[in-house]
Amino acid sequence: MDKLFLVFNISLAVTVFCYGLTAQHFNDIRYMWQHPRLTLLSLVAMYILTPVLGLVLAETIDMPIPAKVAIVAISLSMIPPLLPQKELQAGGRGSYGIGLVIVTALLAPIGIPALVAFLGKLMNRPYGVSPIHIGVIVLELVIAPLVAGVLVGWLLPLRITGPVQKYAPKAASTLTLIALVLLLIAVAPVIWKGATGWILLAGVLFNVGGLAIGHLIAGPNRVHAVVLALSCASRHPAIAFTIARESYPGKNIAAAAITVLVLNGIICGWYVKWQRKRTGPTAEQVAASSTP
Repeated sequence: MDKLFLVFNISLAVTVFCYGLTAQHFNDIRYMWQHPRLTLLSLVAMYILTPVLGLVLAETIDMPIPAKVAIVAISLSMIPPLLPQKELQAGGRGSYGIGLVIVTALLAPIGIPALVAFLGKLMNRPYGVSPIHIGVIVLELVIAPLVAGVLVGWLLPLRITGPVQKYAPKAASTLTLIALVLLLIAVAPVIWKGATGWILLAGVLFNVGGLAIGHLIAGPNRVHAVVLALSCASRHPAIAFTIARESYPGKNIAAAAITVLVLNGIICGWYVKWQRKRTGPTAEQVAASSTP
C-alpha cells in the first residue's frame, strides 16, 4: 500500500514539474495577471466554495467517520492532476488552465494548512497532522518540482524540454491511473461493506457539485468555465491521502477516498464529452492536434 502512495507522490511531482516547464516564459502567469477578477473568482471557487461543499456533505450525510474525513481531505487537495490536457479536450483555454494550476500550487503551502486547521476547528474534529507538516509536504511535492521545472526550462533548449513536456505528463497520468486501479482492487472488499450507498451518493454530489461551482463561477465564457469546473472537481490523490492517513492513521480511509476519486474520473469524463459535443473543437484544440 505504501508503494502505491509513493507512486501518487511521484506522479504529482512529475506533473507539477511539467507545468513549470511550460511556464518558462511566464505567458500563463501573465494571463492570470491580466484577468485579476477571473483569478480571484477562481481561487474563491477552489479554496473556499469547494472545501465548504465537502464539509457540508460530510456533516449532512450519514457516513462513517473515515468516509467523512475522506470527503473533506479530497476537497482540500487543490492540486489537480494533468488538468490542462483534459481542459483543452473540453474546449478550455490552455493558458488559463496551466496558469491556474501554477497560482494554486504557489498558494498551496499556505492555503491548504490554513484550511485544514480552520475546517478541523469548525467540524470540532481536529486533524492529527500539523499545518506546518502539511506545508512541508506541499513544498516537497509541489513547489520544489515547480521551481525545478521553471529552471530547467530556462537552462535547456526547447528541443530537449519539448519531448518532456509532451510525454512526461502522460506518463504521470498513467502512473496515477495504474496506482488508482491497484488501490481500488485492494480496497474493493471494504468499499462494499457498511454505508456504501451513502459514500457513493457523497462522491457523486461532490464531483457534480464541484463541476457546477466552477462552471457557474467562471461566468458565460465557456473556455473559462470548463477550466474552472474541472479544476474545482478534480483533486490529486497524493495530498488527499497524506491529510487523511496522518489525521486518522488507524482508519481505513483509502476505500472511501478511492470511491470518490473513481467517480471523479467517470463524471469528469462525461463532462468533457458533453462540452466537446456542445461546440466542437476550438482553435487551441486544432493547434494541439496538428502539433507533431
